[in-house]
Amino acid sequence: MKRKAGNILSLSSFSVLVLKNLGKSPVFVLQGFSRIAFFVLYYVVRYRKDVIGENLRNAFPGKPEKELRRIRKLYYRHLSVLFFEALHLLKIKPADASQWLELENFDLVQRYIDDNRDIALTTGHYGNWEMLPLLQPLVDAQGLAVYKPVHNEAMNTFMKSLRERYGAKAVPMRMIIRYLSEYRRNNIRTFTLYIIDQTPHRDEIEYCLRFLNRPAAVFLGPEKIARKWNHVVLYAGMERQGFARYKIKFHLVTDEPDKLPPYEITKRYTRLLEKDILEAPQYWLWSHRRWKYSEKCNSLKEKN
Repeated sequence: MKRKAGNILSLSSFSVLVLKNLGKSPVFVLQGFSRIAFFVLYYVVRYRKDVIGENLRNAFPGKPEKELRRIRKLYYRHLSVLFFEALHLLKIKPADASQWLELENFDLVQRYIDDNRDIALTTGHYGNWEMLPLLQPLVDAQGLAVYKPVHNEAMNTFMKSLRERYGAKAVPMRMIIRYLSEYRRNNIRTFTLYIIDQTPHRDEIEYCLRFLNRPAAVFLGPEKIARKWNHVVLYAGMERQGFARYKIKFHLVTDEPDKLPPYEITKRYTRLLEKDILEAPQYWLWSHRRWKYSEKCNSLKEKN
């Protein structure tokens, strides 16, 4: 049994090595692989077709089936590009970060850092969130990218190295309080990235709100931390402008978190994400099971 597990790990490690070398390829090569990936995912494997279809129908009950199929196909194209864009980070130099990102309202970020404030940057699985660590060379604060570790150790290590390539720290969700406390003790400003549309474990669900036409469980961690340490909360919306090129729009959620009623911060950044999705739905991660614990939400008192 141990030998079998070792073989699996070796195969995974070899695959990661291949991916690292692939990431150094020119853009046109990565684009070519993304087209192959689209063909396989859409026409051959039909990756999570039923999940995507169900999610789209529930989110847009008024749209005709033809329009939903169009969105689904555009989503598969987007999904096929995501991973190869992330691989391209292996080739982008820190000094070239600004060439790949167009920033709108970025002065918000530096202004609050200059005021000696820590920032909680919220976003969703929209656009390509793996491009956001490119912000680190442009920000005069320590970036922290909060993530949920995957079960495959080799892939987990690989993705962690991608997220830390530009100087940010990739921090497991369960350890973020420890990291923030340490930086706070050393008087180092932080710029923490939270992916807000992940699903809590069933036993951890405290709160649900309506999201894309259905009750959805949400993490309250970003709001609780912002209230505890008076973090400025921002939301980053992403707009694709080409392969690995994005426009990032920064929105102020609040700079006075302790003055808002409970759950209001969570509602605000969730609504901003929802607005982006409704405007260009193909760029959200429709293949994940976002509402898999909806029955638990029905047992809670839903607050809107």
